[in-house]
Amino acid sequence: MGIFENTEFTAKEKAELDLPIPEKLAASQIVQLWSDDGRRQEVFIRLMQQAIENRKLKIQQSKYNMLLYLNKGRFFDYSKVYKDGDELRVEWILNGVNGQCNSQVVISKYDFTAWFKSENELLPIGCLLEKWWKDLVPQGVGNEGANLTITDSVNKDSLEIAEEDAYARRKVSFDKWLEQSKVEIKSLKVEDTYIQVKQFNKQEWNIIFESFKRDFWQKYSKENGLNKKPGRPPGKKYRG
Repeated sequence: MGIFENTEFTAKEKAELDLPIPEKLAASQIVQLWSDDGRRQEVFIRLMQQAIENRKLKIQQSKYNMLLYLNKGRFFDYSKVYKDGDELRVEWILNGVNGQCNSQVVISKYDFTAWFKSENELLPIGCLLEKWWKDLVPQGVGNEGANLTITDSVNKDSLEIAEEDAYARRKVSFDKWLEQSKVEIKSLKVEDTYIQVKQFNKQEWNIIFESFKRDFWQKYSKENGLNKKPGRPPGKKYRG
């Protein structure tokens, strides 16, 4: 890099100066390269969050996790992906226990391009993000101005439609599981419900527990009166 070798620039500044961009970037850095528009950045962050929760977009292990893994042979997975300001963060499971560690979401350009390929989408071009991945694919394989289904044309309304479609599809699967298992749903804890229905159809329910609670169970339980706790009515007391 010559005179820029020891100069600290952000990923966006490096892209603007045609300097090498790190192979791995935080989600917030990716959306800054994707668009300068704040609304679009919010949409892109949400898209990545959903893809991570649905196991479609891989993320990097934190250095802390990898150090423990190498030293103690423990297995790590994530249980929750959440937005913290402009960042995406992930809560890790350490040796089977949730919440002991969280870190910034970091994504490699290899996993980012693999995500687009798995969705049959063209990669965005005509924006600074193109400079991050352009060495991985042939020239001309992309989408001018990032105007495609997964990018510019995805707004709040279309995201809500996609979420409704996913809910309707999973509702059919859930009702089918209830019918076949004949389980008494009110007697199960939410987490046990999630585990059992995931075993019933691993492909359909390949989502993390937090996503199951927020995107499916919250609505389904309300529609079917399952969010009422059993027991005596509030305000009533037993007399001895």
